[in-house]
Amino acid sequence: MESVDQALELLSSTIEELGFKGKVSLGIDAAATDFFNTSTEKYEIDGRALSPGELLDFYIELASKYDLVYMEDPFNENDLQSFAELNSKVQNMVIVGDDLYTTNVEYLRKGLRLRATGGVIVKPNQVGTLSETYQFCKEALDGFNKIVVSHRSGETEDSFVADLAVGLSAHFVKTGAPARGERTSKYNRLLEIEKIHHLRYRGKSA
Repeated sequence: MESVDQALELLSSTIEELGFKGKVSLGIDAAATDFFNTSTEKYEIDGRALSPGELLDFYIELASKYDLVYMEDPFNENDLQSFAELNSKVQNMVIVGDDLYTTNVEYLRKGLRLRATGGVIVKPNQVGTLSETYQFCKEALDGFNKIVVSHRSGETEDSFVADLAVGLSAHFVKTGAPARGERTSKYNRLLEIEKIHHLRYRGKSA
């Protein structure tokens, strides 16, 4: 793919061709810190060098064109102000902080003061204990942020994050495409929990 737009166009058209329009929505984990040039303070994307304001406009254009519902780490992890500005300008897309917060309550509090996000990534092994993870989630919810329980890149087949997501009443769970054992184990555990406890996925109502 030569551009972000081209990739999203392919995904969007495929969803429609398969008859899943209205059932499957698109989101982006931008991980913008990875393409932020600290020397020029610009974002290098699609052969262009964009200022924070230009990147913000680009995101708004993409969100409108492809009905994006989710945007994770759209700016450099130290640029709370740009997070807050984007969050104030979108209505139907959740702006999520991952590298921005790293499941750290102190970082979260700074973001909440600016209303920088509408959602937070939760990775228990970033903070170390379940009690700290719970405190992070509680403060995020009190600040009107949705909870996204996530796996890590170096995963095993342990399915605990599925139980954690249900236990926290998380709005989303992020555990990758159902392609390998360390991923499918989480989805299988969610199905098992649904069957045992007669629970139902809330979908968009979450």
